[in-house]
Amino acid sequence: MAMIWIYREQGGVPDSLVAAFYAFAGGEAGFLGLIKHSDNKYNGSGGGTNTTDNPPGTDGGAG
Repeated sequence: MAMIWIYREQGGVPDSLVAAFYAFAGGEAGFLGLIKHSDNKYNGSGGGTNTTDNPPGTDGGAG
């Protein structure tokens, strides 16, 4: 919202604001990926890629 307001008022957005936003968004995505990776690593969950450990049920995996 801040970027839209500044753009409307000033006719442009400061490059530092855009860079800070992308740095924040990238850092947050990396941190969430780290959490997901550690959950899979330490809880034994493979993310559903190994079908031999968890075969589909009698409904063929639907539902």
